[in-house]
Amino acid sequence: MESIIASLALPEDWTIVQFVQSVEQLRGRKIHLLELPDSAPVGLCGLWLARPNDDVVFHRASSDPEQTRHTVSHEIGHMLCDHGDDAQLPPEELATYLTGVDLTAHELDLSMVKAARGISSYSDQAEYEAELLATLIATKATSAQARDRDRILRAF
Repeated sequence: MESIIASLALPEDWTIVQFVQSVEQLRGRKIHLLELPDSAPVGLCGLWLARPNDDVVFHRASSDPEQTRHTVSHEIGHMLCDHGDDAQLPPEELATYLTGVDLTAHELDLSMVKAARGISSYSDQAEYEAELLATLIATKATSAQARDRDRILRAF
């Protein structure tokens, strides 16, 4: 996992936009970030849809930027760990997850989704790996913020 993080070439204190751009460059695929509507099922924090030429990551709107960063990192963690081959949700389950999403506005044709990951048990190995990778990625930004905080505190 450390080699995955190193391959991202993220600056210290990176933003979600920089993270997504780094993953796009690494994978050679566009990633679209979209917010889940309020009507999305309770408990669904994020959802990854792999399409033939790009990826879509949905995340629940949050006033906490760290929560958003973690959710997006978790879903992208599935991509970076190559979890797409075993991640086909049944169409009716996918449709339930996307309740309230304007599919036309986002040019989402569910028949083009080749893999999807949403709510799963954390006892599942792939969910554990994505969660661990998201935590390690977040630690990279948190470590930079802690060093900056320490420098400021030492000044006083």
